[in-house]
Amino acid sequence: MPVTSQVAPGGAEPVVAFRATATESGVLACGALGCGLLPVQQAISGFVGSWQGGNRRITPTFTSANSPSPYFFRWSEEIKSLKSRWSGASFGSSYTPFTAAYQPSSNPPVYFYPHGSGIVVYDTANRWRDKWTMAHEFGHQFQYTLQGNHLSGGGPHTICQAVSDSVGFVEGFADWHGNFWETEARSSYFPCSGGECWSTCNPGYRREGNVMAFFWDLFDTKNDGTNDQGLDVVLFSLSLLKNWSNYSSFPSFYNDFTSRGLWGGQAGSVASLRTVNRLTVAQ
Repeated sequence: MPVTSQVAPGGAEPVVAFRATATESGVLACGALGCGLLPVQQAISGFVGSWQGGNRRITPTFTSANSPSPYFFRWSEEIKSLKSRWSGASFGSSYTPFTAAYQPSSNPPVYFYPHGSGIVVYDTANRWRDKWTMAHEFGHQFQYTLQGNHLSGGGPHTICQAVSDSVGFVEGFADWHGNFWETEARSSYFPCSGGECWSTCNPGYRREGNVMAFFWDLFDTKNDGTNDQGLDVVLFSLSLLKNWSNYSSFPSFYNDFTSRGLWGGQAGSVASLRTVNRLTVAQ
């Protein structure tokens, strides 16, 4: 942003006030035509500056001490980061219309709202701030857009709980999305080491941890002798997901990809990974 000042380059700080607007996150506002975002603008008292020739570079610092709702900006920055990384994997903006909205006392406290282009909703500025949680919720939105703005599922769940077919599948996909893109707080949810993330759940495709582990093995570069039993010899590009259709369970996804020959010459290895990750039975 341009700064006009009577302070000569190299001199004192010319900026006396800094205001920032969170571009990808705001307050949830719902009306007769649906829900959207009210942008949030805040005066930021904490920032550092440096002269670069005749220009002043300002770097704001968002903390609970210097801005009323700092995590609007943290959510906003995570959205920008995920959009950039998916773009680098050849997914255009139509796959990543990510937005996040604050709503006091929302129920549940953080969730994906699958209406319109979709919105991730969270209830407090300070609680849902780790990057893994954000990437998990945007994993729901990514699957939602892959499926033409359709997503089944919803309800209470834990990583190794046997839930419904649809909940186990969509939560497992979102877990994979969180694990694949973010390490911050990942260890609070899954064991990961040396390029491998795995599940410690009992058998069943209704358990999201097992679904996560299968997706991890499709796109990782690790062939672990213990967790993969030395059978993870596949490495698919993320562009494989462009073949996605509308799925309500792990079997519907797996069987469709198999029947369309999307595993190519590696169908046998993928079938082995299905077994390794204990996804051949419901629970």
